[in-house]
Amino acid sequence: MPTPVEVFLSYSHKDERLLQKLRNHLAPLEQRGFVAAWHDRRIMPGEDWERAISAQLGQCRIILLLISDNFIASDYCNGVEVKTALEKHATGEARVIPIVLSDVA
Repeated sequence: MPTPVEVFLSYSHKDERLLQKLRNHLAPLEQRGFVAAWHDRRIMPGEDWERAISAQLGQCRIILLLISDNFIASDYCNGVEVKTALEKHATGEARVIPIVLSDVA
């Protein structure tokens, strides 16, 4: 079985329904061991959520940005996750792929 590529899913909690749809589309790739998708709903109760997110961003090779008006309005998505993602993309550590969920104009 191949070593899965770590994928970080960055999204607004207000778009959780759309996150689930994306996870359904990624499921065949996860089942075959090609990718391991991670999102913040995998954080265990009592776990330091900021540390968990930082650790996952640090080790992922692909970062999917689920862009919506909710995502654009989120201070955390833009201030932390997008900033880190773009830094990793610039150094070649990860690929950043924006996925437009809704019109943001």
